[in-house]
Amino acid sequence: MSKLSRGVLVLLFLLASALSLHVSTPTAQAAPVYYGITDTGKVSNFKREEQRLQFHFPLLQTFHPWGNKLNQAIPRWNRLQVRPMLHIATVDDETRRQLITPEGIWRGQGDGYLKRLNRELAAYGKPVFLRPMGEANRLWNAYSAYNFRGHRRGSKHSFTDYKQAFRRIYTIVKGGSRRAISKQLKSLRMPGLRGRSKRLLPQPKVNVIWSPLPGNQGIRGNGPVSYWPGGRFVDTVGTSFFSAWPEWSSLNRFYRQFGRNKPFSISEWGLNSDDPGFASKLTYWCLRRSNCRSMVYYRGFDDGYELRNYPQSENTIRQLLDSKQSLLEFYPEWLRENRRWDS
Repeated sequence: MSKLSRGVLVLLFLLASALSLHVSTPTAQAAPVYYGITDTGKVSNFKREEQRLQFHFPLLQTFHPWGNKLNQAIPRWNRLQVRPMLHIATVDDETRRQLITPEGIWRGQGDGYLKRLNRELAAYGKPVFLRPMGEANRLWNAYSAYNFRGHRRGSKHSFTDYKQAFRRIYTIVKGGSRRAISKQLKSLRMPGLRGRSKRLLPQPKVNVIWSPLPGNQGIRGNGPVSYWPGGRFVDTVGTSFFSAWPEWSSLNRFYRQFGRNKPFSISEWGLNSDDPGFASKLTYWCLRRSNCRSMVYYRGFDDGYELRNYPQSENTIRQLLDSKQSLLEFYPEWLRENRRWDS
């Protein structure tokens, strides 16, 4: 056999080996995805949802207004054996009054609350996702640069105010020495840490999520990039995606721009009609992306998004959860206590 023939055979063998390796590579991700739901403040509601879907939700998103204490939330998180995702808004739930502006946050007017939050999360001791001011480009949110009429909110609510506020929240809640925190803040052209505090702030196990909507709400310049605080201040990239606005092209574009280099989360998703195809498509969208780590179903605070209103979709989700395709029921901190939720 000539040297040329041998070379051709070797080349064909290597090509065949490469093709076989490519075919055997799974399309779904190996890393786990954690399915979650939003918190209504009642343990019974969570348990009822578990029973309906025969699945222990490992992730629970709790919504708090600025300044709220965790004295009721932490016992609930422990009792339900979940990893919390704490969303912080700047408007009072009942009065709808704005409690603090983005400018007020970065100027240090909320440092007392941020230091208390730092201590409370450290005392909790377990990992926590912190989601400050989610859906920043949603026009109805008080920290958005635009209002629901499409007009700029003006001073104290600019893109820069939001980004600076986010950076300050990240820097203080993460903890460290008072001197180092103040130095970091001043390097970002903000006031140093305000108020009395010990020389060292604890360092809780907190993962900070930045989570705008993937589109621009129909306003040029109101896209996610305008609210991006910089990779140094983001641990996980997240977004919201609802069946009422299935902008798949925006979701894919957002993921390509921000989601490839960090852990990714569908921080809120929901149905406003019985749409099992949407529920299945979004779940598999997440499963097929190696760094998508979580999905949180938004139940709302009325019946509009409740899964029990959408029996076909609920059944589809139940089947997806039952298939256990990388959808896990417990985070590592709870695995020792519960190998299975219903055992």
